[in-house]
Amino acid sequence: MVNVSEDDISFAVDSFPVGFGLVMLMGSEHKLFLSGEAGWDLRYTLERSYDKPVPLPGIPGVVSRALGASGPDVSYILTPEPSEKLNFVYNCRDAKGKPLYPGATNDSLIVPFVSSSFTGVFFHRPPRVLAPKRKTTYEARLWVGTGDIASALNLALQHKGEALGAYTATVREEGTCVPLADVTVSIIEEESRRVVTSARSGKDGRLYARVPPGRYLAAAVASHRFTRYGEPFDIARDGTVHQELSIGQTAHLSATVIDQDGRPVPAKLSIIGSYGPENVGKPPAEFLFDLRIREPFVFTDRLEDDPERPETREFLERTLRTGTNGHTEGAIRPGKYRVVASRGPFYTVAEQSVELAPGAAQHLQFQLEKVVDMEGYVAGDFHVHTKASIDATMSFEDRAHSFAAEGIDYIAITEHNYVNDLRPTLERTGLADWVQSTVGLELTTLELGHFNGYPLAYDPGPISHGSFDWFRHPAQTLFDNFRSRSMFEDEPAVVQINHPRDTTLGYFNAFNLDEGEAKPSPFTGFVKPHGPEFEFESWSEDFDAIELINGKHTEFIHTYRVPEMLPPPPLPERIPAAGEIVRDKNGKPAFPGGFEDWFAMMKRGRVYTGMANSDTHELLENEAGYPRSMVRIGKSVSTARAIETRDVVRGIKSQSVLMTYGPVIEVFANGKPMGELVSAPGGEVTLDIKVKAAPWIDVTRVELTDSHGNKESLPVTGEGIVRLDTQLTKKLSADTFFVVEAYGEKSMWPVCPGIEIPPMMIDDAVAAIGGPFGLGDDGFGNLRPALVHDVLPYALTNPIWIDVDGDGVSYGKGARKVQELRQAPRTIEKGQPRQLYLPQLLKSLSR
Repeated sequence: MVNVSEDDISFAVDSFPVGFGLVMLMGSEHKLFLSGEAGWDLRYTLERSYDKPVPLPGIPGVVSRALGASGPDVSYILTPEPSEKLNFVYNCRDAKGKPLYPGATNDSLIVPFVSSSFTGVFFHRPPRVLAPKRKTTYEARLWVGTGDIASALNLALQHKGEALGAYTATVREEGTCVPLADVTVSIIEEESRRVVTSARSGKDGRLYARVPPGRYLAAAVASHRFTRYGEPFDIARDGTVHQELSIGQTAHLSATVIDQDGRPVPAKLSIIGSYGPENVGKPPAEFLFDLRIREPFVFTDRLEDDPERPETREFLERTLRTGTNGHTEGAIRPGKYRVVASRGPFYTVAEQSVELAPGAAQHLQFQLEKVVDMEGYVAGDFHVHTKASIDATMSFEDRAHSFAAEGIDYIAITEHNYVNDLRPTLERTGLADWVQSTVGLELTTLELGHFNGYPLAYDPGPISHGSFDWFRHPAQTLFDNFRSRSMFEDEPAVVQINHPRDTTLGYFNAFNLDEGEAKPSPFTGFVKPHGPEFEFESWSEDFDAIELINGKHTEFIHTYRVPEMLPPPPLPERIPAAGEIVRDKNGKPAFPGGFEDWFAMMKRGRVYTGMANSDTHELLENEAGYPRSMVRIGKSVSTARAIETRDVVRGIKSQSVLMTYGPVIEVFANGKPMGELVSAPGGEVTLDIKVKAAPWIDVTRVELTDSHGNKESLPVTGEGIVRLDTQLTKKLSADTFFVVEAYGEKSMWPVCPGIEIPPMMIDDAVAAIGGPFGLGDDGFGNLRPALVHDVLPYALTNPIWIDVDGDGVSYGKGARKVQELRQAPRTIEKGQPRQLYLPQLLKSLSR
């Protein structure tokens, strides 16, 4: 860092947390490792660090000497170069000179936040004064290994010239003595339980690691096998210890799934175990899995444990998916399981119990029935990621099978700043008759939010295949770029606003939309965005669709109101009455929802299509197709291959979309369906509303809302597939639009597990680091939307518009909107710098 000014720059290093370092983007295919307390578990270890106050000039975080990342074929270790005077962690001391980080060395680093693929790493302390034209330099080394942590960390430790010994092991399967590859063996200090390194076995079962002298344990972790610990061992300087490690056999499960006509179908198997009553009331991380040694996270039913009822103590062991032949098979840890077969929310589910023994195989057969008819609709998901995105790990093949198994007909592949085409994979796997894909893009900015465009032309030449620059461009330029890249010459691409109320990555939050009309409003407060891209003239409403429902994040749908039953403390001193909007100190909604923005925009004549997408990145967490957008194309198709993309695009642009996790809502006004403009010159309109759901999908409440703020609850009376079938007559005095919502109260477990771990947000780090300065704490305590919750059945229609005054328009619906291809978008001139402007990055990470 160079002081280019004519004045001294002072750093209050003794009283203010001034640490320099790096923001690493390792990618989700590389799992993070922090030698020491955390091991493979940065998530929970970092959360615990936020609960421990650190006096200034320190900051909360996890301290180590090495940050690692392990991938299939390459691994990395980052180590700061030693510095007695300028290492930030080593020199952090309280007013009495006592170290704030006991055990820190002159080559330590601290990780204060991890969010998505961003990892903050700080290790440099600037001088107290930096004179004009002088510089301060910090240095770290990046060591490259062959995939496991040890292969890179060995190099770093040798470079430091430390006393080391060697550990070798061969991992074999118990009973057969067959060498096992890809077994992760973490080396743990016996007394402190710190994870010092981790090695991975090769094809011959062998592994190698260098460790300082000491007494250790080795923990062997392999997919679908029970973890084994070896005997304690001592490592001496320049000594070598070898162990023979054995790990238990897997069981094997195969299954076939057919439909009501006996036809093999793609489907999902959820394999459910039950833990013992001795673990009642314990956090799952204490007994179901240990992230520190790289055991995988395990989802649970989130029910209150009952020692007498095993069905209240369930966990998801794994999932399998059948292909076009209806068959699947895979390894399972031995045990007793409940196996649930499903094929999305419009089919029944079926289940069987099975006991699987080590080394043994069993076969099951299931039959599912489609009970909710969706003829004329396409089940779509228009926000989808694969391993081509930096924060996802899904292979193209697994991604294709995941959607086929959930009954999705049509998807848009929308990678981050990269254009991908899944159609060759669908053809190669034989799934093209079950799922059709189009080319899309999620333009992922660090400034304005995230935006999808689809269907796009795939350009095989450039490395990003058609993505484009976003830095410091106004929204209209981005939208023009999307439309100019449409796969059709005469039909512009759909421009979709993704998760608009996401606290960090939402377009509506970036412009601080007001409550009344959903227009940009000024920011107030100490931390606020700045730069030309945030001027009001950079705002654009020239988009087609708004993603109202994103994955399992139902907290962003509606503006948060005070619940009937208050959450546990801490709570604010003054709490409004139940049902009232929770507001900040400026009187604005503290936790605004996209639904209210959508309504406000439509009331002032802006017609947008509401969308529901999974934003799926992995096999679990955000499952494929939950939620989904049911696009009415008005005609039947025999296979997904027969779906015409033009029909899907026009269905979306005409607001003919039902958003749902499971329930199906059909609404007609004077015989015309959702998305239509209905003429009612006398003001009288007849609404026919029908709600359907598969037997395992709960529906307990249906609400009708109009554009004038009137809300009506409709009683749910049916117990079969049809839960509600009613006709209402409305006498209207002015133009109106209606939407219908359906709610259920029973969890969709195990087909769709809930959110058990709240996302690690940058806001958490800001609150922890900025606490002494009054930053980050909004004062609401637990009076906020729950980030940990079950997935409950929910559905929302797009509007149906009623024209009462006879002018052919209702709230903008029916007004002539010219859709034309834009001219070529502005581009950054060749040679112009494209580096990321650091204040914008920090702004994006801190809001």
